[in-house]
Amino acid sequence: MHQTIATPRSRRWLRRGTALLLCLSAPLLHAGDRWQRLDGFLQASTAPGQFPGAVALVEHDGRIVFQQHYGHADSAGHRPLQSDSIFRIYSMTKPVTSVAVLMLLEEGKLSLDDPLARYLPEFADRTVVTGGDLQHPQTEDAPRAITLRHLLTHTSGFAAASDTHRVATKLLTAADVDSATSLQDVARRLSTLPLADAPGTHFHYEGSNTELLARVVEVVSGQPFAQFLQQRIFSPLAMHDTGFEVPLAQRGRVVELPTSNDDGSLRVADTLSARNPGVRLKGYDSGAGGLYSTAADYLKFAHMLLDEMSTARPRCRTLHAACPRCRWPMRPAHTSITREAIPNCWRAWSRWSAGNRSRSSCNNASSARWRCTTPALKCRWRSVVAWSNCPPATTMAACAWPTRSARAIRACA
Repeated sequence: MHQTIATPRSRRWLRRGTALLLCLSAPLLHAGDRWQRLDGFLQASTAPGQFPGAVALVEHDGRIVFQQHYGHADSAGHRPLQSDSIFRIYSMTKPVTSVAVLMLLEEGKLSLDDPLARYLPEFADRTVVTGGDLQHPQTEDAPRAITLRHLLTHTSGFAAASDTHRVATKLLTAADVDSATSLQDVARRLSTLPLADAPGTHFHYEGSNTELLARVVEVVSGQPFAQFLQQRIFSPLAMHDTGFEVPLAQRGRVVELPTSNDDGSLRVADTLSARNPGVRLKGYDSGAGGLYSTAADYLKFAHMLLDEMSTARPRCRTLHAACPRCRWPMRPAHTSITREAIPNCWRAWSRWSAGNRSRSSCNNASSARWRCTTPALKCRWRSVVAWSNCPPATTMAACAWPTRSARAIRACA
């Protein structure tokens, strides 16, 4: 029998090779264990006496690594939950509204530091509560105006924390914003209220901020908010099951909205949407919490945020459809180029305008990332953006790093 005797050198390589294999296989083993634990947790969470049901969808590196549905769509257990069941996504509406605002920003139609009063004049001259009570609140002038940045970051001064801002909270409750019939009505009601804090000083998670952003979208775009979202986000991303109400033919897919009794048992909530699944959650297109959607639809929206579209289709197809700034020729609304005004259509099919004199050399133009250099500015470009109708003999370009922030602006004579 032939026997091989391992030398010290071969044993060292064997140990290194074994360690390398273990390192390479560890993520796979860990990932499999992770999904088993997630599956076990969701099964336990949707067992009898627990939550009625759940849909889980996880994607990693462009592929679905975990997809399951559990339990039932109703507390009685008569309708098994499906992967395409439709949910009321409530505050998951807020990121959609924020994207709508940022799309208008990329088109040069607004700026983050624009005062809200520029678009909703009734919000000029804000006041802040300093004391008093519901009938006789004491106020003082706000030191600064509310800006769109404040609304996006929930630092506008609107608050609903009853323990720390009792008077402001009672005034907000008395305005009964949820009973409004339009976003214009929402803005009108909020415009009569003093703020709880000076704009830009405190963070308060409050839906009023996002409702006002939705109204700004209507004013700037000239479209109803629901129409803007449908044309600019939902249709381009093929989010066919997302909207402020569900078509009659699809309402059987809407999950029940349960609430708890005193003994912990579940019953259908006493709300209009719970009694009539699929109808509007509010009397207006609520940018803060009015959408219905599915797990698959929201994954498409998350894809767009990450800009990691499947290689099976053009990477910027949805961005081209959703963001006109990706189309050529570009049409900036103003020539004051700030980092907010630079288009954020990353991985877009971009090109220099004919008037650019930087003599840039770009290779592999069909790829998602370009490697471009200019005599005056050398960097790794993710998008070269040409402003084709800036002032005569002027072209603006932005060097954007992977952090998605514009680090340099070059003006070419």
